[in-house]
Amino acid sequence: ELKAEGEKDESMKPEFGLHQARLQSWSKSGNPEMATTALKEMLLLKDPVWKPKRRDFHSVLQAWVKSNHPEAARKAEWGLRLMMKLGSHVAFDCIPNDFSYNIVIRAYTLAKQPDSIKRAEDLLREMKESGINPSVNTYNCIISGYAWSKVPHIVNKLEKRVEELMVEMVNEGIQPDSTTYTGLMNAYAKTRNAQQVESLFQEMKRGFEQGDKTLEPSYIAHITRLQTWAKEGQPEMATRALKEIIVQSENGYLKKKPSTQEFTACLEAWARS
Repeated sequence: ELKAEGEKDESMKPEFGLHQARLQSWSKSGNPEMATTALKEMLLLKDPVWKPKRRDFHSVLQAWVKSNHPEAARKAEWGLRLMMKLGSHVAFDCIPNDFSYNIVIRAYTLAKQPDSIKRAEDLLREMKESGINPSVNTYNCIISGYAWSKVPHIVNKLEKRVEELMVEMVNEGIQPDSTTYTGLMNAYAKTRNAQQVESLFQEMKRGFEQGDKTLEPSYIAHITRLQTWAKEGQPEMATRALKEIIVQSENGYLKKKPSTQEFTACLEAWARS
């Protein structure tokens, strides 16, 4: 309505801040199509000073990632390419950074297309070639993408690739955190490698006990450990993991208590033994 009035009366044109607020509102409400429309209209404004900034583009990218749209990853990459194109102009402060790439990489790791993980890794290489240093979040997104993928050719090389990614990030001076370890645990759980899941859990736990707060085992890590042992028919280890979850939740280290599903997993493991 204000936009229509502005077309008749110059003094009634919406200020740039209103355009930004509109974009942010559509993004937060989970409507990437309208957020994209708002961004495009901001790009058409004739004001030589007020142009969309990096955060405005990020809001659109994140809206696509959070949607369940089948083309979300491709749409997010379109936004990234537009940032690159416009970032070369002085009026625009939207040159992509590591956060920009991380959003799009995340979109591809959540996508279900056969080549999604490959595209995420292509973007990782592109980052490095552009002089943008990946962060722990960059690697966490890709490792988790491998862990949750159901594409057969990816599952077949799962362990080897996540191990390579772990070595790669450490060699680049990037310290793995609890999300990294949990992603690795989920990858090994998929290949039913309970020993490696346990080894990673204990390594993470030791790091936390030695003072690295970024390695505090999450609830998901505890559950992954329990479920893996239960599926492998090791009721003693599954029960040990369950007891640890109970103790950690009672002591306030875990916000959630074990659910019926975790107790059932242990009972079924005992029944099968």
